[in-house]
Amino acid sequence: MPASADIRIVPVESSRDRQDFLNLPLALYAGAAGFAPGLLMERRNAIDSRRNPYFEHAEAAFWVAYRGARPVGRISAQVDSLARQRHGGDLGHFGYLDAIDDRTVFSALFETAENWLRARNTGRVQGPFSLSINEETGVLVDGFDERP
Repeated sequence: MPASADIRIVPVESSRDRQDFLNLPLALYAGAAGFAPGLLMERRNAIDSRRNPYFEHAEAAFWVAYRGARPVGRISAQVDSLARQRHGGDLGHFGYLDAIDDRTVFSALFETAENWLRARNTGRVQGPFSLSINEETGVLVDGFDERP
């Protein structure tokens, strides 16, 4: 895995950032036999705090990793007050984790999410959940060539 110091982590704030965040898996996994993209409109609504009822009891942040102008990774971090009530007041989550095969990109993404969670008094982190355990969970480790 190539290491590189030219990675920028940008919070998703503009519509361009949002598009890069949502479209990254399409570019990253294009042509992969086992990739079945979600509906773009549904994913857009899922991360929109005005449209997703999840945000009535939770907060989240989203980031895109760039190498130059090219998006090369993404991650989210979220704190759900209902999950904290049920499972402990220091619980946080991460999700929407996708990136090129580069340890530096993953390290920068995790460090960013961890710092955001730490600032919200998070001592334990679970994931990947996009956004909660009731949605997309886990990470693919085998069967990359199989259809879901």
